Amino acid sequence: MKKSSKGILFIAFAGTLIISIFTLVSVKNVLVDEFNRSYNAEINNSINLKIKSVHVDDNSLIIDSFGNVKSYCVKTTKTVPNYKSLCWKSFETNEAKVPIYFHKRYYVWIIDNEENILGPINVSTSDR
Repeated sequence: MKKSSKGILFIAFAGTLIISIFTLVSVKNVLVDEFNRSYNAEINNSINLKIKSVHVDDNSLIIDSFGNVKSYCVKTTKTVPNYKSLCWKSFETNEAKVPIYFHKRYYVWIIDNEENILGPINVSTSDR
């Protein structure tokens, strides 16, 4: 009887530990960093020479380019859009303005003048 209760105690403890670690990792990945109070965009190196900035202003995502890009695509998923995707929009000037919702994560892709798909630029619009 003692071995059985020790086994049950071990299983309960191990299960609680696993659930606690899973919860901690999930919460860390989902919650917003408390020290960063601005909207953020992470721009990777391959796209850095094509895009000046990406920022949020008045419920819009503003994409400023250096003028050497053809199209942009803004999505809420990180999958790479193909060339025929309906999300591609042409840059009319060096700036594009896209209406967005807050508390979401957006991914910005661009097609440069050499027909390369570059990105994503990761933009979080979490209201902090």
